[in-house]
Amino acid sequence: MGSRTTSGEPVMPKSPLYDTDFYAWTEEQAALLREGRLSSADVEHIAEEIESMGRTEKRELISRLAVLMMHLLKLEFQPGRRGSSWRATVRLQRRELRRHLEDNPSLRAKLTELAEDAYTDARLRASAETGMDEASFPWACLGLWSRHSATTSGRATTTVEGEGREPFPSSLCLFALRLQLALDLCNLLVK
Repeated sequence: MGSRTTSGEPVMPKSPLYDTDFYAWTEEQAALLREGRLSSADVEHIAEEIESMGRTEKRELISRLAVLMMHLLKLEFQPGRRGSSWRATVRLQRRELRRHLEDNPSLRAKLTELAEDAYTDARLRASAETGMDEASFPWACLGLWSRHSATTSGRATTTVEGEGREPFPSSLCLFALRLQLALDLCNLLVK
């Protein structure tokens, strides 16, 4: 009888190929699983690799959202430099996001959280690409605007909760709404 853990479960072998020849390890493990030889499979590393694949899908979603949001920021804050390339990138990223969410529907539940993370990247990228100060862009994407007030000029603005930040003009509220609508569209198209 093979080795057992303190709980009585069999100890799964670790293949030496995992650290020396990853491709050969994947072939070996796939063959063992197809043959139904789970007791010979490197289950611990297989589980790690499956989790890693999930993280990769999540990172791709964040990356695509960041590219989309960066281009939306550039379109919003540099209207004089709008070009067909930026608009094409927005259309392409929206399509790719929809496809990615169709392939990974469970990520829809994390979309708002991941969008906030992606927006941080988008702000940094937009600042680098436009030469504009990062402070020129709203601090947050979806959760920034939480209550409305009127300014002395009579124009509607939205105040920022906490941190003593100045309110943004309503045009930025519209920008936030556009981002939310883009995300909602992605969310609805894959249901």
